[in-house]
Amino acid sequence: MTTYLNRAVQQASFADRSSLSINVVVRARPLGEGESEFITVENDEVRIPLKVDQDGDNVFSFKRVFPPRASQTEVFNTIVDPIIQEALNGFNCTVFAYGQTSTGKTYTIHGNRNAPGMIVLSLRKIFSHLNNNNGIFNSEVKLSHVEIYNDQVSDLLIDNPRNNKQKNTTKTLEIRENSGKEFYLQGLTEIVVDSIEQAENVAERGQEQRTTKATKLNEQSSRSHAIFTIALKITQIGKDGLKYELKSKIMLVDLAGSENLKLSEGPVKEASSINSSLLQLRQVIQALADQAKGKTQYIPYRNSKLTMLLQNSLGGNSKTAMIATIKLDKANKDITVGTLKFALETCLVQTQAEKQRKLSLEEQVIQYQKTIDILEAQLRKNMSGEDYDEIMHGKEIRENLSNQLLLKDQEISKLQSYIIDQQNKEQQLTQQLEFYEDNQNSLQTQINEMKDEGRILGQKYTRKEHEYSNVVQKVRIIEQRLEDKTIQTNQNLN
Repeated sequence: MTTYLNRAVQQASFADRSSLSINVVVRARPLGEGESEFITVENDEVRIPLKVDQDGDNVFSFKRVFPPRASQTEVFNTIVDPIIQEALNGFNCTVFAYGQTSTGKTYTIHGNRNAPGMIVLSLRKIFSHLNNNNGIFNSEVKLSHVEIYNDQVSDLLIDNPRNNKQKNTTKTLEIRENSGKEFYLQGLTEIVVDSIEQAENVAERGQEQRTTKATKLNEQSSRSHAIFTIALKITQIGKDGLKYELKSKIMLVDLAGSENLKLSEGPVKEASSINSSLLQLRQVIQALADQAKGKTQYIPYRNSKLTMLLQNSLGGNSKTAMIATIKLDKANKDITVGTLKFALETCLVQTQAEKQRKLSLEEQVIQYQKTIDILEAQLRKNMSGEDYDEIMHGKEIRENLSNQLLLKDQEISKLQSYIIDQQNKEQQLTQQLEFYEDNQNSLQTQINEMKDEGRILGQKYTRKEHEYSNVVQKVRIIEQRLEDKTIQTNQNLN
């Protein structure tokens, strides 16, 4: 019997900030029609029988292994709910599902109307927390949703002015790098939502735009990686009575199927792109695991767009969890073993999450003013009246200059906002112009087609008119002959 080291069980909980290993669990999908159980799940272990000539099983042990009967709520409460609580406390968090097609990744992350997935359950948890006040002064929730398909990043929430009901109305996004060496998506659509109803509608809208295609494993397989991001900004009253601002991001990631190329019926380019991005993900995980073992490693985040966008989630400022999804039938044994080995490797990866909590801007101004008042009082006490008046006069001059600069800054901000508004209007007008040009081209095409039909009908009419003239001429000849015959007959009778 081969027992694989139980790395996950050794992990500290998310509440223990001294240990930030990626939290890894396994979820087994129920058997489908015609499938029989070959791999067993029991006591947070996955057992895979060895070959016939070998005794025992391969045993993979994890912190938690969900059997096929586990509900969405059970998975959420165990692995995702603690992460959402950390996000509400100011930590960036990530949950990603990894496994072959038809093991339940998309079901786990997105779910359906009868069994909501981790995205909807997370949104409900967040709005429940916000609506229950919990010392919250104000808050903002922004949602974004992108997919990576054939190495292109597409915005799934972009508005299409031409046809809002049209499917696959997405735009391609470019990845940029900021001064802090972090990657971001330029022009990403972020939608502010004020209620759980709005949030669920946005989540459903993005999922409908996902690129799907039939494979040998699933008639409607998601052929792309999808990243759903919840950005939180919360102003909260602390125990000291001061206002603090918390900022965090929650990324919920549904990866494309990790099966072999031969199991995909999509184009070779598509399947190769999916396999390549997952290979780069595995290489990043391997490098991070080696780094955790004390080996100096270059982490190849830049080798794929997927790993660039997951940089913080995998080895940066985030608390991260992975849900490895598997099947229990014999036909998928080799891929299941690969998934479990990758999951064990992921357990070794360490992240460095930092709480993003600071005094609100309003509170900072108040605290600075209090400090200034204290210093002025000390200054007044330690200086003569004349010196103090001179300093205060200089202070008034500086304050006047500062106020003037502030007014100029406000004017500049207004002008910048005006420029942005004009640019947005110009973009909208451009889109409308394109729409009208498309309609004009369509109408011109219809007119040309009608002209062609008119010419054809004219030609047919000319031919018919010619035929009609021939027939009329023949009728006249026949009538003339009949008239001649009639005259001749009358003459003979006389």
